[in-house]
Amino acid sequence: MKRYLLLTTAVLAAGSLTAQEADSLEHQKDTVIVKTTRVEISGDGIELTFGERDQDKNEDTDEKKKEKDVFDFGILGGFDLGFNAFMVNGDLNLAPEMEDFEQKLGNSTNVQIRFLNLKFRPADFVEMNFALGLDYNDWALENDVTLQPEQEYVTFTEEPIHFTKNKFKAKYLTLPFNLQLVTFNKVTFTGGFEPQFLLRGRMKQRSQEEGKTKVDDNFNLREFRYAWVGRVGYDGFSVFCRYYPKSIFADGEGPEIQNISFGIGWGF
Repeated sequence: MKRYLLLTTAVLAAGSLTAQEADSLEHQKDTVIVKTTRVEISGDGIELTFGERDQDKNEDTDEKKKEKDVFDFGILGGFDLGFNAFMVNGDLNLAPEMEDFEQKLGNSTNVQIRFLNLKFRPADFVEMNFALGLDYNDWALENDVTLQPEQEYVTFTEEPIHFTKNKFKAKYLTLPFNLQLVTFNKVTFTGGFEPQFLLRGRMKQRSQEEGKTKVDDNFNLREFRYAWVGRVGYDGFSVFCRYYPKSIFADGEGPEIQNISFGIGWGF
């Protein structure tokens, strides 16, 4: 009788251990399923993930950050404000026969606004930039002369009145392309090529006798021109120089007179 009691006890104990092991395995199995299988519903659709979700999140974040670091698209990518000057063969001092182009340099301005901007960074110290913008040019004329519209060749007329403001203006659509090198201390060196397309020419004058007047015409300006641009900057701000090697006037319609602008800028 004692032998049967011991045998029964042993069988019951073995059954209990087996049940506990089965429960433990089932629990472990459930835990693994919950831990390693996830379903995520978002605006991009349904995502089924196997493995550690936190690790996947980190990988996705790193990948997106890397992609963002390489490509960047923005609005209002840069702004320049500077002075505008006529020059002939690299000389700012114009010949006597070109006295009609004499200007007040302090009142002659160049403003450029780049409102769409695409950046490409193949490396930490290199950045390429493509932009779309508007380039505004004012040349404040020193003498009391008027540039005449609708002429076959650039023509000035000397006026018997005195102008308190006498500006020759031009507006261009510009598509700058720049290559920038960044040093370890965040100093930047930038070189670029800038094609521009004429949108409008204008003579804007003010006098006591006639008040404010303005006349819009292309004034024999070149329809397409380009500039070489150089910049030195730090932390987004820079000094720039923009040089146009071709005459501002169309071939055969005006004198060979170039344009140079220089000043300060933000962005590219």
